[in-house]
Amino acid sequence: MDFHQGDCIRLAAPPSADTSGSPVDNQLYQVISIDPDGGRCWLRRWPMAPKGSPVFELDLQHLQASTAPSRFGATWGT
Repeated sequence: MDFHQGDCIRLAAPPSADTSGSPVDNQLYQVISIDPDGGRCWLRRWPMAPKGSPVFELDLQHLQASTAPSRFGATWGT
């Protein structure tokens, strides 16, 4: 599954949680940056809060295994 800067995604489970395949919440996250060589990506909640949303780092392998990509709030696939 390919992800690109600007994509909005839904996380199936946080990195530290046991992944059951069901969404943790209905929150969208925007892909800010991807480092394919380092295997990392940076995300923030979307839409952003009025004073901004903190950016956090996530292992790209986990992201690819546990998310369904969407653009502008429309889910692809399912």
